Amino acid sequence: MSAWAYVQAGGFLPLETSEDVALVDALERTGARIEWSAAPRVVTSARTDFRAKKGFGATLLEVSRRYLPTGTDAADSADTAAIAA
Repeated sequence: MSAWAYVQAGGFLPLETSEDVALVDALERTGARIEWSAAPRVVTSARTDFRAKKGFGATLLEVSRRYLPTGTDAADSADTAAIAA
């Protein structure tokens, strides 16, 4: 995003969680052009000592509890580090 669009949207708000979602919402309200794609893939940390109770780390832990075999700890499995939307 351009610096101008970031400033127009008000930048990142000092929220405990979902500040990225709030920024996208603000960008949409300003009329910024946003291009969405399912093509990008990311690799994220498998650490389970997250700070934000409703943040991405908590979501990853919940997903691992739901989909990994019983007795498997997400922090012990590097194979669970890549989760694509």
